[in-house]
Amino acid sequence: MALHNRVSQKELKQRLFEETEPRTTISFYHYFPIADPQSFRDELYLNLEKLKVFGRIYVANEGINAQVSVPASHFEAFK
Repeated sequence: MALHNRVSQKELKQRLFEETEPRTTISFYHYFPIADPQSFRDELYLNLEKLKVFGRIYVANEGINAQVSVPASHFEAFK
């Protein structure tokens, strides 16, 4: 299973433009030890893809830094 965007940036922008549901944009960082950043990233990707979250998330041994857009109907699940 490919754990990366399989759609072009242009197509993703078009999908976002065509959406009618409101979204919330969130930027955050949190420093905490991540023993296995790759596994953490893979699990995060799978969960956020289900919630239709768009954006960029950087995962490293020392924590996470994110700028994302979350559909309003999935905001509570995102928390």
